[in-house]
Amino acid sequence: MKRLTEFLARFRNLKPPKEAIEDEARKIIKEKINLGDDSFFVVFKKPNLTISSPNPALKSEVFLFKEIILSRLKDKFGPKTEIKILFK
Repeated sequence: MKRLTEFLARFRNLKPPKEAIEDEARKIIKEKINLGDDSFFVVFKKPNLTISSPNPALKSEVFLFKEIILSRLKDKFGPKTEIKILFK
């Protein structure tokens, strides 16, 4: 049993793929702001999740939901996932 526990311990620190984090962030933003089109861009490069948009009003709206986005991402991917949200 000890060998099995040691083997499974390797998989505790696996991180989610960047595409999964980007897709979930897009989904949360669309849900909170009720957007139908893709007028914003999401890029994840560890540990930064960069959200950019040519529309300044949209940036402000997303900034208001920054903490909600961050908490929902941590709920889905675990508290060990390091994510910082940046705006461009």
